[in-house]
Amino acid sequence: MTNKTKTKPRYNDRLQAGYELAMELKRFLVGQQPIILAIPRGGMPVASTIATELECQLDLVIPGRIGAPDRPEVTLGAITSDRTLVVNKAAVEELGISDDDLEQLTIPVWAEVQRTSQIYRRGRPYPDLRGSTVVIVDDRLLSGYTMLAAVISARKLEPERIVVAVPVSYIEGMERVRAYADEVLSLEIATTPDARASRYFAHLPTVSDQEVIWTLDRFWSEHPPLGYSETF
Repeated sequence: MTNKTKTKPRYNDRLQAGYELAMELKRFLVGQQPIILAIPRGGMPVASTIATELECQLDLVIPGRIGAPDRPEVTLGAITSDRTLVVNKAAVEELGISDDDLEQLTIPVWAEVQRTSQIYRRGRPYPDLRGSTVVIVDDRLLSGYTMLAAVISARKLEPERIVVAVPVSYIEGMERVRAYADEVLSLEIATTPDARASRYFAHLPTVSDQEVIWTLDRFWSEHPPLGYSETF
């Protein structure tokens, strides 16, 4: 009889993943006081755990994924609130999407990013990243386009170094991001693009907007930023 033993997921939940990443980052960033930027919503519990363990500032960067109209599983790119746009040129060409059509697809995504930013920030300005080490965190990195948009957007604010930290990544997406970040830290690397959450997380509950807001309020009161930039 064949023994079909189910492989136990690496992480119990996002908090454990954040703790394990924090332990690696402590060795990785010796003597540095980074600014942690979470990609909400799933990246928030991971990032807040890291920020707690490293006793540092927590904030947000919000990229919006652009999906193909008739094939929502296909990522055409991503856009941030400052209109940083990255495009999956191979997918756009394969699906025959024109520049005008792509621009029309970005408009509602950008509008949603703006709306989400207003909900979370409630008028609070953005952090000053100049000369800082920035760690951008999400709970997974698959195609890499949303993370890529986050990295390029943050780079405009002149940090000294950008580190990407994720519990699990698809190797192709990770290499895509590695070309733009200074370092990429991924504790698990998947060799196929269908890196299902259940393979790596025993529990992955939905993170609500209210959880993001509550977490930000707590960190902003405990670790007030030293300065702010005007845009992100």
